Amino acid sequence: MMGGSIFVDSILGEGSQFYFIFPFKEVIENKDNDESKLQLLSPNFDSILKNKTILIAEDEELIRFYFREVIKNYKSKIIFANNGVEAVRCFSENKNIDLVLMNLNMPEMNGYKATKEILKMNTKIKIIAQTAFASSNEKEKCINSGFVDYITKPLSTEFIISTIKNI
Repeated sequence: MMGGSIFVDSILGEGSQFYFIFPFKEVIENKDNDESKLQLLSPNFDSILKNKTILIAEDEELIRFYFREVIKNYKSKIIFANNGVEAVRCFSENKNIDLVLMNLNMPEMNGYKATKEILKMNTKIKIIAQTAFASSNEKEKCINSGFVDYITKPLSTEFIISTIKNI
């Protein structure tokens, strides 16, 4: 009734996970306005993501869920990979991927190695690193490894959107 949703993932003999989505509008202060009026944060960049395919390599289920929620309103197709090996496989099987969001610290193959393999297949693909390590050395290492940009965890919707806009 409030525009939210509820869904469940269930595996026989293993258990169930229930998800609840509650809609909200994020409000930020407009610092450019002398009167400091509040304005709604409008992530309206449909033209950038409309009909795009995004590969998100992330081993944490909660972060995959977060990305799904951030990107779902932009009419984009999302492909998830749970580790670097899956990311490379998904990329090789889907030639229409427009953007990759790559976690650096994943099991089986880390984001640096996966990015190196993906760039061998397509040197022009845009790959954004995502990491919990927020140092200038780490950012420099990412850029030198072929990433076009770098986002740090904890993730924020505004920062994700502005990073994608700027690549």
